[in-house]
Amino acid sequence: MLSRSAKDTVWFTVVCFLALITSVFAECNREGLLAAANSYVAAFSAGQLDGLKLASSNFTYLENNKAADIKRGVLSQSHNISLNRSTVETIACASYTMIISLASGFNSRPYVTATQIRHPANGDTSTVSSIDTITATTGCPCSSTPKRRSGTSRRRTGASLRRRRIGQVGNCWKKVGDAYLDICKGG
Repeated sequence: MLSRSAKDTVWFTVVCFLALITSVFAECNREGLLAAANSYVAAFSAGQLDGLKLASSNFTYLENNKAADIKRGVLSQSHNISLNRSTVETIACASYTMIISLASGFNSRPYVTATQIRHPANGDTSTVSSIDTITATTGCPCSSTPKRRSGTSRRRTGASLRRRRIGQVGNCWKKVGDAYLDICKGG
């Protein structure tokens, strides 16, 4: 059986080890990550990047899994946001934001976006090191907007058309969700 001083030494070692692990992995704070996500939502709404502090070196912007110019992407247009939700991951120093925007006078297309925002490993949540966005809109294979048919073609109506459309959209969104989760896993 261990003596009292040996037990104290073991506990002290465990506490120091846990403190070390916490300081190594818990780099970012929740409030800073949420503030950065809110800045992103504001930039998305306004169509202006002024509120985002992008890293001066090694900043990356991906849109639909392809490198893109942030000044020409979906962030370059203003949007009428109807819903947004953000969650944060303090260990990965990242936030995840979903935005649904409606078509309006200034933007004629609705959008659904899922965005991952990453920050530098040093824990500076005021600086954005990468933005990775998956975007869907009308004309996208995932869009549920029905296509117009010519007057000469026979139009399907009723429950069968709705079931077919819901099945197609559901399968497409499942693929988009799976692809986004692959990004989150780093695969």
